[in-house]
Amino acid sequence: MKKALFPITLVFTALSLFAQKEDNVWLFGDVGEPDSTRATTIFDFSGGGGPEINSLYKFIGFYVCSTTISDEEGDLQLYSNGVHIYNNQHEIIENGEEFVSPEEFPVGYAMRQGAMFFPYPGQHDKYLYCHGDFVYYYFDGHLVNGCSPLTYSVVEKDNGAWKVTEKKMTLTQDTVLSGHFTGVRHANGRDWWFIVPPTFGSNRFQKYLIDPSGIHLYDKQEVGQIYNPGLGQGAVSPDGEWVAYYNYFGIFPVSIGISIDIYRFDRCTGQLSDHNQIIYENQGGRGGAAFSPNSRFLYISASDYLYQYDLWADDIPASRVTVAQWDGFIDEQGNAVRFHSLKLGPDGKIYIGSTAGLSRFMGIIENPNLPGIDCSVKQHSIYLPTYIRWAMPNHPVGFNLGPLEGSPCDTILTASEEKIAESFSLYPNPSAGTVSMALPDGSWDAVQVTTAAGQLVHATLLKGESRNVELNLTNLPDGLYFVSLIKDGISSVPTKLVITR
Repeated sequence: MKKALFPITLVFTALSLFAQKEDNVWLFGDVGEPDSTRATTIFDFSGGGGPEINSLYKFIGFYVCSTTISDEEGDLQLYSNGVHIYNNQHEIIENGEEFVSPEEFPVGYAMRQGAMFFPYPGQHDKYLYCHGDFVYYYFDGHLVNGCSPLTYSVVEKDNGAWKVTEKKMTLTQDTVLSGHFTGVRHANGRDWWFIVPPTFGSNRFQKYLIDPSGIHLYDKQEVGQIYNPGLGQGAVSPDGEWVAYYNYFGIFPVSIGISIDIYRFDRCTGQLSDHNQIIYENQGGRGGAAFSPNSRFLYISASDYLYQYDLWADDIPASRVTVAQWDGFIDEQGNAVRFHSLKLGPDGKIYIGSTAGLSRFMGIIENPNLPGIDCSVKQHSIYLPTYIRWAMPNHPVGFNLGPLEGSPCDTILTASEEKIAESFSLYPNPSAGTVSMALPDGSWDAVQVTTAAGQLVHATLLKGESRNVELNLTNLPDGLYFVSLIKDGISSVPTKLVITR
C-alpha cells in the first residue's frame, strides 16, 4: 500500500515545495448598502484549478485599490482596500484603521495599485504593508495628482491576533506616481523588490529592498524615455525579468493617448534596462497589463481592444496582435462591458475586469501562453455573484521564485527554503521538448518540472541510482521552466530550461 501511495505523496510534496499560495485569495467589492448582489465577491484558487467563487454578505468597498495576502497554504490572512486593513474574519485589525480618511473614501481608496502586502523575509506571521498618500500639485499649468508621502507599516501577530505595530512610517517625501506599485522576489530567493514608477516629467524610478532588517531605499534610477503617467496598471512577468506599464495619459486639454512602457528587470541588481516605449496618440481608454505564465507575451487591454505583444520578437512594438475587440455586450444595467484591468491567476489564466462602473461580468484569456487568437479570449464569460468595481487585487510577483541559479545573488539558503545544492546538466537547452539529464551521484526520488509561476507540470519517478534520464516534455508549450531533483521531500536548486520550437 505504501508503494502505491508514494507517487501521490511525491506529487503533493512537489507542489508544497514550489506552489506557494500567498496570492490565492482575491477580493472584489461594490458600493452601497449590502444585499444579495451588492456585497463582496471572493475568488479562492486554493483548490488547484480555477477559482472557487463565493460572496461575502458584507459591504467592504474596493474602488480601485485592493491587496490581499494568504499564508503558504493559501489561507487568507489579511487584506486591504487602501482605507483599512482587515483580517480573515473581515474585521478591522488593531491599529489597522484609517490609512486614509473613510469619509473622503467611503467606498475604498481611489489610488489604483496604491497598496501592497509583502512577506517579511525570514519571519512568519509578519508582513509589510506599503501604501501611498495622494498629493496634488501643478504640472505644466495643470492640477495633477501624485503620491507623497510613500509609507510602510508592519503587521504582525500579537497573542494570535493581527496588529499594526508600526504605522505609516515614511519611505520618501518625494512626489512619485500615484499607485502602479509593483514588487517581485529578489534573486536570492528570500528578499523582495518594491518598485515605484516615476511621475510627470520624469524617468526616475525608486526601488526599495525588503530584507530581514526591514525596507530600505535601494536606488533612484533614471532609465529610458520620460514616463507618461495616467490611468492604467503595472505588471511584472512571472519569471521576474520584465516590468510593464499601461497608461492612458494626458492632462486636459492636452491630447490623450496610450503609453506602453516595457523594461527588462534584473532581480539580482534591481536595475531596469532596455526600455521600449510604445505610444499611440489619440487612442485607447482605461485598461491594464498582464503577462502570460511563460513570460513570453504581454497583454494590454485598451477599452475596446485587447492586444498581445511578443517579448521574444526582435521588434516588440511591431509584434502587436489584436486578440479581441469588444463585441458590443451591454449588461442588464446598460453598462458597456469593455476591457479594463488584467490579472494573471494562479491557474495560469488571465482575468479581465470590466470598464463598467459596476458589473457582474468578467472575461478570461483561457490559453495566454499561445500566440495570437489561439490564446482564446472569452468576453464577459464569468457571471459574478455580486457587482464589483474596477479593483484587481495587487500582489508582488514571485512567491514561487527561488534563487536565480548562477547569479551573484544565489547565496541564501534558509530552513524554510531548504534546497539540495547539487548541479546537473540538461541537453539540449533550449529544447524542442525532449531533454536528457545527467544526474549527480546519489539516490534520487524524482524529477519535477515547474513553470516560472511555480505550477507543477511534470514529474518523473526515479529508480534509486539512476544516472541518465530522458524527459519527454513535448506536450508543454514554449516557455521558461525549472527542473529540479527531489530527495526525501527536499528539492535541489532548480535549473532553468527553455522550450522553443
